[in-house]
Parts: sequence; structure tokens; C-alpha cells
Amino acid sequence: MKRVEFLSDLEERFAKVLKSRGVDFVPNHSLRTGFIADFLIPHKKLIIEIDGHRSHFTVAGKHKKRFRDYQLRRSGYRVVHLTAEQVMQCK
Repeated sequence: MKRVEFLSDLEERFAKVLKSRGVDFVPNHSLRTGFIADFLIPHKKLIIEIDGHRSHFTVAGKHKKRFRDYQLRRSGYRVVHLTAEQVMQCK
């Protein structure tokens, strides 16, 4: 089995939560839109993004996130963002 490299400790933590709940997901998945999803749940067309890095909360980061979400929704995906605090509360 291929080992998945996570970009952050938060992503690795959230992956463990999903696995413990039996959720079928693909981490760090390259999409046809040119974006990379932190977590893709294919059968639900659901993308979960972990917003743990400070750049997600700058004016430029928020603008980029809105544009990205718009493009993903146009492609038929639902997008959910979780903060670092939300991930840390997951069990």
C-alpha cells in the first residue's frame, strides 16, 4: 500500500478521524479544475479543506479561497472548510 504524504499535521489528524469513521476519501487529490483538494470524498462529490495556515485568513487568501470554491462548485463539487480548531475538536 502506498504511503500518503500529508502537507500538514492537521491534515494527517483529520485523515485519521475519517478513517476511524470508515469514510472513503482521497487525500491531496488533483482535480481537473487544476486545484488540489485536501480531501475528496468521491461518491459525495464533497471536498473538505483544512484552513490551518495563516495565509487562509489574509485578504488575499480569502479572495483566493472564494474564487477556488466558486470554480469547484461550478464543477459540481460541494466544498466544506474546517479551521484548525474544528479539526482539533474532532474525535
